Amino acid sequence: MTGAAERVGKMELLRRLGARRDQLAQVLAGIPESVFLRPDAVGGWSVRDLLAHLAAHEQRALAEIAAARRGERLVIEHACVHEFNAGAVFAWAPLGRGEALAAWDCSYRQVVALVEELTESDFAPGSALEHALGDTVDGALANNTYEHYVEHLPGLEAIDSS
Repeated sequence: MTGAAERVGKMELLRRLGARRDQLAQVLAGIPESVFLRPDAVGGWSVRDLLAHLAAHEQRALAEIAAARRGERLVIEHACVHEFNAGAVFAWAPLGRGEALAAWDCSYRQVVALVEELTESDFAPGSALEHALGDTVDGALANNTYEHYVEHLPGLEAIDSS
């Protein structure tokens, strides 16, 4: 669980989400369509594949928080992350650049909507939500959203657009 000194409230979480999403969107906007679907553009993935990966992790975080709001704990099989990512990439395979960007934007907006629905008391130490998550709200979201974007920025920024 994140320590008290690192506690992030609702408004700060929304700020971090927006700032990192905007940073990633700016980099994505500079990637030409001819490179966007290239299979090896980012490691072994295309940019579309990377967006599928990011959206899948956002959706997993949403499911985790939805379960916690019901007082349940979502079981996540971390050992199966490669299969999880492969499923996301497969599901997005038919999407072109515009569709993939729109789908990622939709996923991001779902995250923002969820955070906006939460009350300040959900962010309080020892809240029912925090107890069900076994983490802070920020702790449950950060590594699947804004910290995840930052993790993949260097690969996107290094893309050779030629």
